[in-house]
Amino acid sequence: MSENRKLDLGPGHITRDSSPEEKRAYHNEYMKKWRTHNWEHAHEYMAEYKRRQTYKIHKAEFTAMLVASKGLCGICRTPFGPPTKGRGAKMDEMTVDHDHATGKVRGLICGGCNHGLGNFKDDPERLTAAIAYLQACSEVS
Repeated sequence: MSENRKLDLGPGHITRDSSPEEKRAYHNEYMKKWRTHNWEHAHEYMAEYKRRQTYKIHKAEFTAMLVASKGLCGICRTPFGPPTKGRGAKMDEMTVDHDHATGKVRGLICGGCNHGLGNFKDDPERLTAAIAYLQACSEVS
């Protein structure tokens, strides 16, 4: 993990006499540079914040889910990959799967399986139809 360090933004220091707009601009620039230099820490903090806000999962609950999953996707059993820079989950990056109707958390799955469930609208009948289709096609080949 990156070390948490203070950054020097160079000239243009903020003083007590600076306007609120100048203070906000300085703060925004400072935070942008801080996130660039400490992105792993920032990523983990934002991921934890999202889990708390969106799924009401605290760190201890998430850690228990991760230990129970043995670090493997709940569907394809692929090991979770490390978080990567950028927006959106990558195919092997861990995601929290939840029921969109109830908000109930179902477990941890990889980005690829999460996309797959989303493409089938989380509908077991569509998934069953897809399985039947694949089986029928493989019998013909």
